[in-house]
Amino acid sequence: MINFRRLVSSVVAGLALAASFAPFTAQAQSGDKAVVQTERVRAELMAHAPDGVEPGKQVWVGLQLKHAPEWHTYWKNSGDSGLPTHVQWTLPAGVTAGDIAWPLPKKIPIGPLA
Repeated sequence: MINFRRLVSSVVAGLALAASFAPFTAQAQSGDKAVVQTERVRAELMAHAPDGVEPGKQVWVGLQLKHAPEWHTYWKNSGDSGLPTHVQWTLPAGVTAGDIAWPLPKKIPIGPLA
């Protein structure tokens, strides 16, 4: 079974990255508006509602990213070499977002930086 907390963080980070590339080459595949595709990343918005979708029920939202080789997304603490991923929610009235469940970062060995 997929760890949805981990998926949520991956999805959210990917949407932010995908949005930055959208003006260049973004195309939805097969009319699916939950997918943004660029040369460097494919971002897919996913949802999981184990108790159904209705007022008061929790819905997990995730962003799955598939990067081109040699491309990556920075974690919430990007260190000295990049900018942290930032998420700004625009939600309908009555809907709130909880804390982002960031996945653990993966170390990328780059000379003396890592």
